[in-house]
Amino acid sequence: MQLKPIERQVVVVAGASSGIGRETALQFAKRGAKVVVSGRSESKLASLVDEIRSFAGEVVSVISDVAIFEQVNAIADKAIEAFGRLDTWVHVPATALFATFEQTTPEEFERIIDVNLMGQVYGAMAALPHLRREGPGGFNSYFLNRGKAFPAATKRLFCFQARNRGICRVAASRVAARTNSHQRDEYKTSRH
Repeated sequence: MQLKPIERQVVVVAGASSGIGRETALQFAKRGAKVVVSGRSESKLASLVDEIRSFAGEVVSVISDVAIFEQVNAIADKAIEAFGRLDTWVHVPATALFATFEQTTPEEFERIIDVNLMGQVYGAMAALPHLRREGPGGFNSYFLNRGKAFPAATKRLFCFQARNRGICRVAASRVAARTNSHQRDEYKTSRH
């Protein structure tokens, strides 16, 4: 399956306010894609929008929490409203907790599940109808690709079903490697 050239795509990057998501949005915009960026931090998204517009990139932003289905749907709606379609959805939001089991509250466990698992589900539910309608499109979930959010069997089933509907996963491995390396260095220096 052949995707449209990047410069002809409308790309959503959920979780674009920092890290892998921010770098992914910048790379798509630098290559000419129209970009819809989303995240929870209004100030970080504003900074990203300014940076993309500084090199004449086309971008709109949506404040959203991927743990809330209606807010994830609003991201897709914004892409359609602003650019008329959606070609690729990159989903990278995640949360982590560094604590012992005994130190972790039920609410903290619930937040992790809501963002890391249900956020992925909501992203797919919001994106796939638009991707199917537009023809060959891409759905890239960083955690699906890395096998963190779903067991391997579920991951294989999702990918098989998506491919059979004209949707493929797009890899952002260079961006992920570059950003992960930076984040690992940051984590190492902040540990005591």
